[in-house]
Amino acid sequence: MKNVVNILAGAMFMSGVGILAHQNFMCEGGWFCWGQFIRDLHHETLAVLCFVSAISLLVRRYAGHK
Repeated sequence: MKNVVNILAGAMFMSGVGILAHQNFMCEGGWFCWGQFIRDLHHETLAVLCFVSAISLLVRRYAGHK
């Protein structure tokens, strides 16, 4: 049960990597397009949310826990 946070953070990180790989190989415009990130909810926004959630889980686990 102690490793649940680490597993969730790893899953979120790998999801972000998978989303960016999909964006690079299956869509036009490369792996990250700032125009789509700012304008609409696209692959880029979901990848950033995955990375932010993984980082926040790890920060809470190791820096915020007393």
